[in-house]
This record gives sequence, structure tokens and C-alpha cells, in this order.
Amino acid sequence: MQVVEIANLLAGFGTLAGAVLVFVQLRIGNRQDVQRQVSEYNSRYMEIVNRLPYEIFVSNLSLEDACATSDTNIVMRAIYDYMLLCEEQTTLLEDQLGVGLFDTASGQGALNQFFRFRDPAMWRQAHDEWREGVEGNLRRAAFRDGFQQIIERLENAGFKDEFSAVRKRIETEITIWP
Repeated sequence: MQVVEIANLLAGFGTLAGAVLVFVQLRIGNRQDVQRQVSEYNSRYMEIVNRLPYEIFVSNLSLEDACATSDTNIVMRAIYDYMLLCEEQTTLLEDQLGVGLFDTASGQGALNQFFRFRDPAMWRQAHDEWREGVEGNLRRAAFRDGFQQIIERLENAGFKDEFSAVRKRIETEITIWP
């Protein structure tokens, strides 16, 4: 084997090692981006939840009782903002986990997953944690009743498609109604 052949062989291995290193760095960067996004959502949820009376969470107050201890507009606005954020996060999660990502018929799903460096396991974990949080809060009487009131008001005002992603998820995945 000549020196040139050895150099070419080493260059090939070096290129392969560099490509693997770049791929690993992209995966790490993607995981950090997902963690940052989830952390931002958690912060936004905490800001909203902090506007609600503490008793909603520890005593499972009804909406009527919660509004008796706090300003009704503040309570209803916080529940509305909570559900609006749920809608936003549902749309994000459907984009990350939903249509096309695992579409094996067209082959596009696997390509999207590889080239966009998505991390389905992390998005699935975020989805599961989000669902548990929403389920837990919608089991609380004030949240459930407030959300139902908001939906009724929106529908009466002609906004029948508001919160459609969350409502679809509630009907298909989240069992909150007694």
C-alpha cells in the first residue's frame, strides 16, 4: 500500500468521523431546542396558573366558589388564557408528532424525521406531560366549568371553531367528564 492510498483511506475515515460529529451535534442542539420550548411553555402556564385562586388547586372549588373568592373576570380570563395556550401547544405538538411525520406510505415521514432532526421521543414525552397536566386541571371543577362556559359563550357569539384542536383532543384522548 502506498502512502497516497493510506492518506486517502485516513481522509475517508476523517470525513466520516466529521460527519458523525456534525450529526451528533445537530441532535444535541435539537434536544436542547425542544427542552427550551417545553420550558418556555411551562413558564407561560405557571404565569397563568398564578393568577388563579390557590383554593382551585387544593380544594377543588367550583367555578362559582372560585369567583366568590376572586374577581370573576380575572378567573375567567386566566382559564381562557390557559385554554388558549393549550390550543397553541396542541397545534405545535400535532405539527411535531402528527400528520406526515410517520407517513410510511409516501416515505416522507421518515425523511422529514431524519433531515429535520426531529426528536419524536422528546415530543412524545412533552405531549404526555402536557396531556397529564390538562387532564388534571380539567378534572378540577372550576377549570371544567369555566372551559364549558367559555365554549358556550364563544359558540353563542358565532365562534364555533375556537379551541378546536383542544376540544378534539379532549373528545378523543382526554377523559375529563364525570
